[in-house]
Amino acid sequence: TELFAYNYFWRGQDKVQSAWHKWVFSGAILGVRFFDQDLYIVFQFSDGVHLEKLSIATNAVDTGLPYLTHLERRLSEADVSMVYDSGTNRTTITLPYDVGSGGTWRCVSRYNDPDQPEGYLFTVVSCTGTSMVVSGDRTLSQFYIGREYESRYRFSKQYVKEDKEGGEIAIVDGTLILTSYVLTFTDTGYFDFTIVPDTGSESTSPFTGRILGESTNVLGAAALHTGAARFVFGQRSDKAKAEISTTSFLPASFQSAVWQGRFHLRGRRVGGA
Repeated sequence: TELFAYNYFWRGQDKVQSAWHKWVFSGAILGVRFFDQDLYIVFQFSDGVHLEKLSIATNAVDTGLPYLTHLERRLSEADVSMVYDSGTNRTTITLPYDVGSGGTWRCVSRYNDPDQPEGYLFTVVSCTGTSMVVSGDRTLSQFYIGREYESRYRFSKQYVKEDKEGGEIAIVDGTLILTSYVLTFTDTGYFDFTIVPDTGSESTSPFTGRILGESTNVLGAAALHTGAARFVFGQRSDKAKAEISTTSFLPASFQSAVWQGRFHLRGRRVGGA
């Protein structure tokens, strides 16, 4: 099921940015309703009808963390029951809904976990019915459980523009070759930069958030990075598009994108009756 939303940003009396985007859900939507900054959705899943909440608040963070843990159908340890088997050294977690219907499910440590730093991925052994089995004794752990989902943004076609009275217009009588994109971001974990050509195979370059020598690059812990990254593009602007995407539970907060390229003008009108 797809749900479309329209985002906009006003500066004074001017609407400086606007865009449509969509959410794709695995369940069938029966009803939606906004209350303040929360969107409540009634879903029909294979195991029944569920009421779920989607926060659209900007700059929302989890308690004790500098970011929001991004997982679909997210629950905490307070929402589930657990049984530890010392013979197998595994914990069976029982959830209030079916987790065996597909997707990649995660169990992530959160703030004040007694054994692991926040953002540590516990090993998920299996998901069947309403049961998730994870390695180790997690009966005293603090964690979030949920399914990975993909966030994807596709850049619009890029143009060279020139100033005209009343604004800017695109110069269409030429060829623009984009050599690279430079993305600027804050407190960002993993994401992919993908070149999507009209013909041929896609090419993906990952950014992991882990930088050698950085104090945030701690083994086993979530790594967030603030800075910029350059990605080679090397395509005509009218023959390929750029995308950024992530399935990570970590945040991806982009501040700007700048392209670099070469423009070849085929001709220009200089006069006429």
